[in-house]
Amino acid sequence: ASVVDNDSVSLQWTDASATTAGFRVYQFTSDDPVPVLVTDLGPETTTYEVNGLVRGKQYSFFVQAINLTTNSAPSNVVSVD
Repeated sequence: ASVVDNDSVSLQWTDASATTAGFRVYQFTSDDPVPVLVTDLGPETTTYEVNGLVRGKQYSFFVQAINLTTNSAPSNVVSVD
């Protein structure tokens, strides 16, 4: 993850499967540790910019690959302040 400016972050990941139907990006905070779906993305998408973040608040993100039969395990969590 890389901070784009005071209220956004750019996430990047690798598509490690030829059968990926898409990706789901999730977000949670220290104030609310329950993951919330941010967006569903199509196959071959490997970046996403999250906007509207509050400066000074910690956000954590993970990505999950989806396909027609099952979903992958969540990616490693990345956090930004």
